[in-house]
Amino acid sequence: MKTNLIGIAAILLMAILSLSSCTKYEDGPLISLRTKTARLTGKWEVVEEKVNGSTQPEDNTPSIYEFDKDLDYKESHTGNGVTVISEGKWDFADKKEKIRITYDNDDVEEFTILRLTNNELWVEQKLESIGGDTDIHTYKMEKE
Repeated sequence: MKTNLIGIAAILLMAILSLSSCTKYEDGPLISLRTKTARLTGKWEVVEEKVNGSTQPEDNTPSIYEFDKDLDYKESHTGNGVTVISEGKWDFADKKEKIRITYDNDDVEEFTILRLTNNELWVEQKLESIGGDTDIHTYKMEKE
């Protein structure tokens, strides 16, 4: 009986370790019963933005990103009393490790997904700066 319990414990430990190494995104989640599309669909508000690891000051101007289940995309940024809206289509890229946005003007952006839960979305984007260096922008968002 003791041998069976040790064997069962070993199998459970191996299963847990193999699941933890198979997580799709760097910051999880480990397991989700919802599809990636179902988790991404909805309106997201940026709650934290970092550039090269430095938190950017909050300016109380909300940025909202909206992903529709029909792959429609809309973003809005408000500042100085003006709201700028951009629209297009979204899809997953690189085995669902990235979100690709194609705007109506045919511009394309890609974001690497770091975390995708039903209520949290963390993404990273590499952008070339004016001096030719690459800046890493990290956005943490919460579902509205």
